Amino acid sequence: MDRPSTSRQSVEKVEMYEVREHVPYQAELTRAPTAYDEESGEAFDSSWESAWRALCQLFNLLHHMQIAIVVFCMWHFALTSAPNGSISNLQLHIIFAGTGYQLFLVEAILTLHRHNSWSFQMSKDSKRIVHGCLQLIGSIFVIAGTFLGLAEVDMVISSAHGICGVIALAFTMVSFITGIAALFSAKVRLMVKSGPVKIVHLAVGLFAVTMGLISIAMGFHMDYFSAPQGGLSTALMARRYDTRTTIFSPEGRLYQVEYAMEAISHAGTCLGILATDGILLAAERRNTNKLLDEVFFSEKIYKLNDDMVCSVAGITSDANVLTNELRLIAQRYLLQYGESIPCEQLVSWLCDVKQAYTQYGGKRPFGVSILYMGWDKHYGYQLYQSDPSGNYGGWKATCIGNNSAAAVSSLKQEYKENETTLAEAQALAIKVLSKTLDMTKLTPEKVEMATLTRKDNKTIIRVLSSSEVEKLIGDFEKSEADAEAAKKQPSKS
Repeated sequence: MDRPSTSRQSVEKVEMYEVREHVPYQAELTRAPTAYDEESGEAFDSSWESAWRALCQLFNLLHHMQIAIVVFCMWHFALTSAPNGSISNLQLHIIFAGTGYQLFLVEAILTLHRHNSWSFQMSKDSKRIVHGCLQLIGSIFVIAGTFLGLAEVDMVISSAHGICGVIALAFTMVSFITGIAALFSAKVRLMVKSGPVKIVHLAVGLFAVTMGLISIAMGFHMDYFSAPQGGLSTALMARRYDTRTTIFSPEGRLYQVEYAMEAISHAGTCLGILATDGILLAAERRNTNKLLDEVFFSEKIYKLNDDMVCSVAGITSDANVLTNELRLIAQRYLLQYGESIPCEQLVSWLCDVKQAYTQYGGKRPFGVSILYMGWDKHYGYQLYQSDPSGNYGGWKATCIGNNSAAAVSSLKQEYKENETTLAEAQALAIKVLSKTLDMTKLTPEKVEMATLTRKDNKTIIRVLSSSEVEKLIGDFEKSEADAEAAKKQPSKS
């Protein structure tokens, strides 16, 4: 049987189909590529072009990673630099100016790059529009951040940070104007060659962003906002002392210890008075809710052993840890030597623990100050105070906590050395607390008092009941009323 006849045109179509099926489309070009993949049929670029494209994409990725890291660091730095968590004009200045330079202005430059990860598929006109919008938003952020920084009363523009910031702001404005002229005004592009204008625009923009980055780097050292400083490396490293417990500031201060002292200054007031026949501790009780189940007999006063009592001001959870450690130290000494530990030795051992928390990394100082009252056979009645830094000292009368400065001033005027009895010390404590506590009227529910005395060679520690405290408050109010009435009576001639 003969094969069916086919025309020449049909044969040529079949051959062309076979060629297009098995050979890449570029094979039909007059200049074929040097190589292509036999399986996929995709043509290879030259090795130099492929390497250059990969390198550009890598740099573009690193640029975006740098933007994300710097913006995160600035926001974290701004929102955590204030110890009380507040947001001032200075923090807003960091957020606005830094975000404007990094997130918007740097991204505006990257938008024009041919290998940018998200804009490479856009047309040139679309890139111009996006570039201009990012530049507009970034400039607004930078201007707003600059004025917020200038509104800070402690900011000095003559510092290195301020000078770089002003230069960056000026070149940002110039870059914005030239960018509008180069990218959006068709008439200007017809009158002036767009190439030189674009080059000038990008050069000015890059210089502005560079100065902005230098300003940001210097701004991470907070002192640059208020005074001229040394070099850039110092600015990048010097502020770590503010967040690290173990690093001294250039002035020789440990700021975390000072922050702990600040926390104590807002705690409840505690005062101690050394009398001739005993010692008194008085403390302000703040948790007075009627629904609170009072498991412990006292909220601010802790018994350590048979001869010592302490009162705390600060973070209660930290105080529980330290009082438990004090009890363990006292019991170990009693078990080893068969007698109560001397008062100063117990205080000193705990202060060694507190000092270690200011020296070793990964720890924070205890936010507690402690008043100790005790008796031992060496020095008799003793009153001590210890701070979060590990310092301690002996006192005749002192106060810690809220309004402690006013209370100490009153104690200096009212306390009589070697003449004040325990009864007079109780009346003096009520008088000082009534003047220093932030309340209109002193109530027994707000005050805790404990005394330490000696009788028959035994130490007696007693926490005053609410009725006893109420009687002391009543006696004080009566004496105050009598004194006020005596002032109002006319003097007899």
